[in-house]
Amino acid sequence: MSQICLYMDEDSTGRSLMLALQNRGVDVITTLSANRLRYPDEEQLIWARSQGRVLYSSNIRDFYSLHTAFLTQEQPHSGMILVQQAMSITEFLRVLTGCSLKCH
Repeated sequence: MSQICLYMDEDSTGRSLMLALQNRGVDVITTLSANRLRYPDEEQLIWARSQGRVLYSSNIRDFYSLHTAFLTQEQPHSGMILVQQAMSITEFLRVLTGCSLKCH
């Protein structure tokens, strides 16, 4: 089974979600644990790529725009999971465990 590596931005860092993910074997770090609070979104995405991590955020509008810009510039990233804040932990875990994301 592939190991999922997530980088949770400060818009979506919930302790209960992080603990639930870790309890299921997901490799999760946050902007706080990586000492990257208040960095611009583009820098967060580039850093996530450099670490082989998929960015997880509730900031759908801004990160979708960044995704589009990266595609236009043919600049890769490691992926994004963009969720509405209303998504429950149970629902997110069900979706995530169906993914086949891989750490580098």
